[in-house]
Amino acid sequence: AAVRLTVTRGEGPLGIMPPENPKPTVLVIAVPLTPWAESAYEKGVAVSLAPDRHPALTRATQIKTTSFAANVLGTLHRRREKTEEVIFLNERGTVSEGAVSNIFIVSGGYVMTPFENDGLLPGVTRDIVLRLCESLFIPLARKSIAAPELWGAQECFLTGSTKEILPVTRVDEHRVGDGTVGPVTKKIIQAYRELVSQETSR
Repeated sequence: AAVRLTVTRGEGPLGIMPPENPKPTVLVIAVPLTPWAESAYEKGVAVSLAPDRHPALTRATQIKTTSFAANVLGTLHRRREKTEEVIFLNERGTVSEGAVSNIFIVSGGYVMTPFENDGLLPGVTRDIVLRLCESLFIPLARKSIAAPELWGAQECFLTGSTKEILPVTRVDEHRVGDGTVGPVTKKIIQAYRELVSQETSR
């Protein structure tokens, strides 16, 4: 299942004056989850770059909100492009994140992911991958990633709670690496699945 928790400050009068002693409202939504096909992890998927900039609100606060307007527009864009995810650029033209994912590349022997202040929401799965890289002694770097670096990367993958570690083998019309899932990505996929198995078997 996929579970989403939404917490609001609670009920209050119409307007911007908040109640003095609010009682938070907690909304829990659970839906059946259809896993990604194993072929996506074996062959990789295609992503497209969004023509629109990510909203400044998310860049400034780095919090998860219920304002998904940019994400919805990005998803409509990737549907038109017939890709599996859209990648947002920030106002400087460097990579921030996907509509529902974080992004990593492998280049020059390093696993790289954008800085938090590049306009991304640090995901839980992203944090797990950062820790896995350290435990696997895989060189890791946080850096601003220009769009051409995606095209020139040896490997690329997305992270997300429902995607897990999803390899990317094409960005727009550009092939990533040799167009196959690379060894570093495969190693991280295996380590992540082993960790999930350990956690869920307790």
